[in-house]
Amino acid sequence: MIGEPETILKYREKSLIYRAVIVVSLVIIGLYHIVLFVFRKQEYSFLFFAIVCILVAIRATLLEEGLASYLLSFLNWEVARKLEYLGASLGTLFFTLFAYTQFPDDMNRRLRNLVTMALSCYSLFVVLTPAVIFTRTLILIQVLIILTFLIILSVYITAAKKRHEGSFLNTVAIFLVFLTVINDTLFFNDLIHTTELASVGLFFFLFTQAIILSKKYSKSFARAEQLSQDLGLLNESLEQQVQERTMELEQANQELFVTNQRLNEAQASKNKWIRNISHEIAAPLTNIRSYTKGMMDGVIQPDKQYIQLIYNQSLYFSQMLNDLHDIADIENNQIKFTMKKVNIREYARSLYDKYRWDIEKQGIVFVFKDLLSEYADEPYVLMDPVRIEQVIVNLLTNAQRFVSDNGKITLELVGEGENEVTIKLRDNGTGIKEAELDFVFNRFYKNNHKGRPHNGAGLGLAISKEIIEYHKGKISVESKPGEGSCFYFTLPLIR
Repeated sequence: MIGEPETILKYREKSLIYRAVIVVSLVIIGLYHIVLFVFRKQEYSFLFFAIVCILVAIRATLLEEGLASYLLSFLNWEVARKLEYLGASLGTLFFTLFAYTQFPDDMNRRLRNLVTMALSCYSLFVVLTPAVIFTRTLILIQVLIILTFLIILSVYITAAKKRHEGSFLNTVAIFLVFLTVINDTLFFNDLIHTTELASVGLFFFLFTQAIILSKKYSKSFARAEQLSQDLGLLNESLEQQVQERTMELEQANQELFVTNQRLNEAQASKNKWIRNISHEIAAPLTNIRSYTKGMMDGVIQPDKQYIQLIYNQSLYFSQMLNDLHDIADIENNQIKFTMKKVNIREYARSLYDKYRWDIEKQGIVFVFKDLLSEYADEPYVLMDPVRIEQVIVNLLTNAQRFVSDNGKITLELVGEGENEVTIKLRDNGTGIKEAELDFVFNRFYKNNHKGRPHNGAGLGLAISKEIIEYHKGKISVESKPGEGSCFYFTLPLIR
């Protein structure tokens, strides 16, 4: 430059200050990214970007002769030129790797490998050859740098089209870097008279990276705060769930305790049932064994009376086995019901006609009363006719046993509102004590009042209760000693 010494000195000082600020900034940023890489070694982008910053800082220092004489005065000219060219080639190489780490899906891997190989070979050429040779290839390295930055620019544009996070700002920054590279190429070929601007473009690029990084950290911090709040809510929810689960567990323990009690009661009932069965079997079995043994020994003559006794005891066994089989099937839900739509008026009348002669030949008056006349003419019930007949026969048999020779049994049909029908078996027999009414339908219950001889184990009413409850009905009894009893059960009508 030609001019006044004072003016030229001021220009030189401004140039040194400007270059020094850029160099120091690049070095500090480079060291900062190296520290980041030390703490996050899986993030290679930090390492690549740090190398780019330091290489460009060294090259910018060497391009400013006044600054180089202060900072790198210990380097000879040959080494300084090698560092200058390596700063350009290796800086471009690591900038390419950095761009790949940012948008790996948008950069062609083969193209990246080709650029890496070309710049690596050129850098090795600079290291192995003297300055008098590699300085003649300035145009070659400039072309390589321009082509590389065109590739990088296309990658950033593609990422911006896909709306990747931070891609738009990166595209603007890399475009400015590309413009500074074009400027340096023209400047070093004496086509324009500006100055070296690649370091400035890179510094601007670093500024944009700081903005993007701050944005990411802000989002991460906001996400961490949100996650912390969600975690707090989750902890509260978990505490509530733990309380609920604890209450459920306590309730389950209570239910288990009740179930265990019921199992113990069931076991006790089962043991009692077995004892009752043993007791019921013992008496007739002893009679049969005694009579047959007496006949075999000649002590008892085998006449019709004793044979009839043995036969009656065998019938008792057969009836008790049938009752036990029904009880077991009901408890195991294996008993089969054939449900049919039945006209209850016609059904009750048919049962009355069926058993009337057998009852009246015993000197018992048997009466049928239909009290359903005020209701529908065709009252239908969904039921198993065979099982309901079994219930009625059980009630008739019990009534016959406890009435006198001039006794009376009445079969009644009574309406209970519009939804139910009641079948009653009423007699004028000996009746049942009030204290025993709650035990009538228990298994092996037997009325202690005197009555007609009867072979039964006390299971008929228990079976009847199970059958009526299966039909969604109810069975009960009303009785007074000396006045008779009334057994009755209800069945739901079909609307």
